[in-house]
Amino acid sequence: QQDTVSQVNNLLNILSVDFGQTQKAVSRELSPVEDFLQGFEKALKSGETAHEEYETYIWFIPGLLFGVICVTMIAMAGVLLSCTRKSSLQFQGVLSYSVLPFLVVMSLVAIIISMGAAVSVAVADDACNGGSDDGAPSDT
Repeated sequence: QQDTVSQVNNLLNILSVDFGQTQKAVSRELSPVEDFLQGFEKALKSGETAHEEYETYIWFIPGLLFGVICVTMIAMAGVLLSCTRKSSLQFQGVLSYSVLPFLVVMSLVAIIISMGAAVSVAVADDACNGGSDDGAPSDT
């Protein structure tokens, strides 16, 4: 019986060492995943708080759209002047080096903002919950 007890104790010691090593290995492997998920959670929280503070940024989108509209109108005027061959070299330089790059940058900013708005709406949307307090799957 002493021999059986010592064998069981020996097996328990081996299992506890293996468990500790396995736990360390799993923790080491999951560390990058946990870091990524924490960063993602921070990004979602900042998106949710920005969505709640929309009144602060309410004039940003119309201002951006107004800028894009103005630049587009200047570019259209340049096209019309070019078609009628009344465009000056200075106006062409302004179009080439300021208006068109500004139009490209503003278009990219508008695309990025609209994608961010779509993500924030998806995060803040409560489509999965049918409105009941328990939130059962049958309520969706």
